This record gives sequence, C-alpha cells and structure tokens, in this order.
Amino acid sequence: MAEAGGCGGGGSASGELVGIAIGTAAQFLISLGLCGMKWAHKRNAALPAAARSSRYVVAAFSLNALGGLLNGVALSLASQSEIGALGTLVLVGNCIFAPRLLGEVVGPREVRGTLVILLSTVVVVLSGPHCEVDFDSALLLFLLIRPLHLAFALLTALLIG
Repeated sequence: MAEAGGCGGGGSASGELVGIAIGTAAQFLISLGLCGMKWAHKRNAALPAAARSSRYVVAAFSLNALGGLLNGVALSLASQSEIGALGTLVLVGNCIFAPRLLGEVVGPREVRGTLVILLSTVVVVLSGPHCEVDFDSALLLFLLIRPLHLAFALLTALLIG
C-alpha cells in the first residue's frame, strides 16, 4: 500500500535517487566482499599453516557486511521493489571483480548475460512502482501479459539462448 505523503521511506524524488545510489554501491561492496573472501581463502590455502592470516578474510567479510548495512539505509530512502531489484547487481559486480581477484575467465556468454541482468535491473527500477503497492493475482497477470513484458522476455530468451 502506498504510504501517505510519498513513496519509499523518504517520500521525495531526491531521497529515492540517493537510496538507489546507496543500494547500488551496497551491491558492489557485497560482490567485492564475496570475491575478496574467496581470494583470501585461496591465498591462505597456498601458504604454510604458520603463515596463514585471517586479516584478509575479515577485511573482505567487513566489506560484505557494510554492503548489507547500506542496503538497510537504502531501504529507508527508496521502495523495497527498487532496492530488491538492485540485488542482481551482485552478479554484475562478480563479472567485474572475479576476473581481477580470482583469475576467472568471463566469456562472451557471461558478458551477454551480465548485460541482460544490467538492462533488466534498469528497466525494473525505472518502470517499477516507486511506492509500496499491494498486488493481487489479477494485477500480476495483467502485468505479465503486457506486450512490453512479453517483448522483454522474448529478447532475454534470445540473448541467453
């Protein structure tokens, strides 16, 4: 249900944009933290037991935790439908950080998939409800069979397949 006096927790367009910016940064921090933790574990596994340290693991975990806390801040400024959609940006961040930190190879298929994720996130954030809305089954069905949604689903299937 829409809140009286505005959308999201902040109620203003500028607050909503700040919330989206904070939410975006949070997702990239979470992704960097996840890749950093894996890097730290791989680093420790290659060292003798006496030389292993948890400081890099703790630092990476702290980035991940900070991202989670920033999500809470973002939720106070923008609607859950917007901040929730930004969660997919963790995958985009993984496509950026994993090759650099972990030496993982990102091929053309992964790049196409990441672009679809990025485009999907932008579409959801821009066109989704900017207020908290209760959806019933009739409204959900209506939204699913709209030509724009069907075209986007077809485009997504073609790009992935």
